[in-house]
Amino acid sequence: MEIKEEVLVLNVQDTVSLLANIDVSGKGFKGGKGFSSGVPALNCFQNNYHYPQSSNASAGQKGESIATISPTINYGKGSSANGGGGGVGHNSGGGGGSNSGSGGFGGYQLDNCGSSPFDNRGIGGRPLVNSEALNKVFLGGGGGAGQADNPGNTLPDGGNGGGIVIIICDKLKTNNNKIISNGDNAIACSVPPSSDCHDGMGGGGAGGSVLLSINQFLDNTATEIKGGKGADMTGSVPLGGRIGGGGGGSGGLFFFKGSTVPANTVNTITGGANGILTQDAGSSWGATPGQNGLVFQNLNIPINNIPFRPNIDSVRIKDSLITCDNFDFKGLGYTNTNPVASWQWFFGDGGTANTQNTSHTYAPGFYTVKLVVTDINGCKDSISRNITASILTMDAGPNDTICSINSTILQATANGATQYTWTPVAFLNNPTILNPTATPPVTTMFYLTASNAFGCSRLDSVLVTVRSANAFSIIPPTNICSTKTIQLNASGGDLYVWQPAGSLNNPDIYNPTASPSSTTTYSVQITDTLCNNVQTLSTTISVLPFTKYQGKQIK
Repeated sequence: MEIKEEVLVLNVQDTVSLLANIDVSGKGFKGGKGFSSGVPALNCFQNNYHYPQSSNASAGQKGESIATISPTINYGKGSSANGGGGGVGHNSGGGGGSNSGSGGFGGYQLDNCGSSPFDNRGIGGRPLVNSEALNKVFLGGGGGAGQADNPGNTLPDGGNGGGIVIIICDKLKTNNNKIISNGDNAIACSVPPSSDCHDGMGGGGAGGSVLLSINQFLDNTATEIKGGKGADMTGSVPLGGRIGGGGGGSGGLFFFKGSTVPANTVNTITGGANGILTQDAGSSWGATPGQNGLVFQNLNIPINNIPFRPNIDSVRIKDSLITCDNFDFKGLGYTNTNPVASWQWFFGDGGTANTQNTSHTYAPGFYTVKLVVTDINGCKDSISRNITASILTMDAGPNDTICSINSTILQATANGATQYTWTPVAFLNNPTILNPTATPPVTTMFYLTASNAFGCSRLDSVLVTVRSANAFSIIPPTNICSTKTIQLNASGGDLYVWQPAGSLNNPDIYNPTASPSSTTTYSVQITDTLCNNVQTLSTTISVLPFTKYQGKQIK
């Protein structure tokens, strides 16, 4: 079976019987990633212990380790705790990763740079301090990457370190299967024969750790905790010159329960071989192997008896309305130790935000808002809450006309409202319902305020016009000059009939144009069909004659 985890623990009260190998090789700290600048130009005598990521054309990446390394110093020949250092320009090799022994050095830079051999090799990972008293256990360190500049070649990655295996049981039966936690070999360049792998190579990963707290081994038990091999340089030395292979990774750590190594166990904890120059009679050109690992006895499994307690205890959302459709959200994250590192809001309508406190405007509807918090360990917790945005629409209704002392029912409509307030209240039978009866004595504008349970409100108005019997009117008597016209006017009804009709342009409208040749009395019959009122009013239009003055006619 293939184990994906970096740490594999079997805790069994009776017997563990293996049906396949337990293998966590390469499941420890990661090797440095190779990079090619794509510009095959000399970049000699780079010799710093660290470089920023932006300078990866000058130096390979360090291998991963127990130390957290900033991107500003994660390249260069210096080892990062048990991670191997990266090769630097021009084309030196990466150092091997380490565990309980030192990782090997990478090879020297290109000898054609001059001053050969110039020692700017990637340094092997440092051995981690351990003892029976300390009772510690570590993942194998990753190998450093080589420095490369030739496009098209395989990138010279460092090898990954081995993982951790812990087996706690009364008896172990392996059935000729092995317990393996080797470091990976560094990535060797492999291109068609017509091409040339002439780049610094990566270092091997360190072996991991195997802890066996077992009372009885029922058959022969073999463990492999070997360091990975540094990659060979296969480029043409006669044409391009010598450059560095990768350093070997160190062997790992074997820890067992008793005071002496059980007789029927075979433990291989050798360091990985260094890379060589395959076209230079197997020359190492400064690359060295990784050291062997260590064996410790009197194992006391480091068990924490304190129950696991998650860092994030709970998450809360506090929301409040700003307006009918705009919400203010506050995120609350309660932690036991480390604070919340990031906040992520999902508003349920496709909108998101990544601050602790935020606000959001919704279209009317129902939504589920979700808050996800993440701590510095990458652990997450979340909470969701349902949100109702205002669904409140309202119309006070059409304008209306009624007769004096009559009433009308106001035809307002509303959706989502729970409370209504009409003004002025004096002319209404109930100002708190949607459709009250209105009895205004005179023409009146009524105002409706509708609101809902969420504090939202809308305002609209409707005009009720009141007709009375005394509302009929006609233009007063007027003088006009001969040959002039005048527009008559009457009001208060729906139908109009003017007499005499001969001098009018239209006798059936409220404002006809009159062209009398002499003084004329006009009458109009006004009918109010709504209130069943009919009344006839009259007015006189006096036509003034021309007057002679000193031989002239004047008007």
